[in-house]
Amino acid sequence: GGGRLSGRAAGLNVGLLHIQTGGLDDGVVTVQPENAYSVARVAKELPNRSRIGGIFINRDGQASGDYNRTYAVDGSLGLGEQFTLTSFLAQTETPGLSGAETAWDVTAGWSSRDFRSNVTVREIGENFNPEVGFLPRDGHRYYQLFGMYYIRPSRIFRELRPHVSYFTYRSRRTGVEQGFEESGRLHIDNHWAWPNGTELHTGANWVREGLYENFTVPGTEVTVATGTYDNWEGQLVFNTNRSASVVLDSRLTKGGFLSGDRWEGQANLTFRQGARFSTTLRMIYNDVALPEGSFTTTLAGVNFGYFFTPRIYLQSLVQYSDQLDTWSANARFGWLNTAGTGLFVVYNEVQGIESLTGPLGRSLFIKFTRQFNVFGA
Repeated sequence: GGGRLSGRAAGLNVGLLHIQTGGLDDGVVTVQPENAYSVARVAKELPNRSRIGGIFINRDGQASGDYNRTYAVDGSLGLGEQFTLTSFLAQTETPGLSGAETAWDVTAGWSSRDFRSNVTVREIGENFNPEVGFLPRDGHRYYQLFGMYYIRPSRIFRELRPHVSYFTYRSRRTGVEQGFEESGRLHIDNHWAWPNGTELHTGANWVREGLYENFTVPGTEVTVATGTYDNWEGQLVFNTNRSASVVLDSRLTKGGFLSGDRWEGQANLTFRQGARFSTTLRMIYNDVALPEGSFTTTLAGVNFGYFFTPRIYLQSLVQYSDQLDTWSANARFGWLNTAGTGLFVVYNEVQGIESLTGPLGRSLFIKFTRQFNVFGA
């Protein structure tokens, strides 16, 4: 259980959240210990798209020395109508970890009617450990460049969007050569947009993957050796009018992958009946051929959504992965009020196809949010 309080006080946006979770014990071992989670956030909005803020996140377990804390400050500065500079600085505190516990980011962006660009530099320490959250990769420095130009012809096309982007992850890990490139991609593309909502994206990617240790593809027995792998791939993306009653979204990617080749196909087919009902069929298929071994993967799913009223809805997702041999289900019920408040119920389940001992994971979340004025004015 827990609670959340958010609002404005003395010109500041303030948010407080606390959640207490019970432990799970199967009689032999503790599967999940008790934990208390707390979040405090304060921010000040400033003129011209500017702001400054800070956040504190804490996890406390039952055992002595079982805790994790994150401290961070962030801000953005708008100059004129087009330029924005954003940044954050964060540090974590975890027993048993010391040094390289910080993370920082600086992003400069320019946005106008005809051109958009940004530059990002970010560093995540090897021991930066925000347990209350999700960190996809640590121990690296990240550089990113992006530029997109908007062309609006008077005939045939509503808009053309030629653009180029590049990113690279450079290692900051102990035991790995400093600056070793773990991942990199150069993306060159153009979006062709028609007046009826149809779009075609024609792109090419140069991709680099650097492995500093042998990599086993999850769900397979294929292991790729250490080394740096450079490849080119072509990419086509096509979608019909996304506001229509029947919508097709598709993507085809073909080219090199690690030490071999890969082609990937994605397709989403959506059926919509007015504003009340919609369903989407989803499929992602990969065919990978490597000298170390070949394999295919399929991820299939279906979404349903039904709005009883504009504020009361039921949504669900069921999907199956043959790579992990699991299916998962998610159901969400919402009864909304003003400003995103109301009742929310979420149920999740993950089940192994051949498991006879029960689900691999199951969770139920119930949240009720109410907005009120503390001073009664």
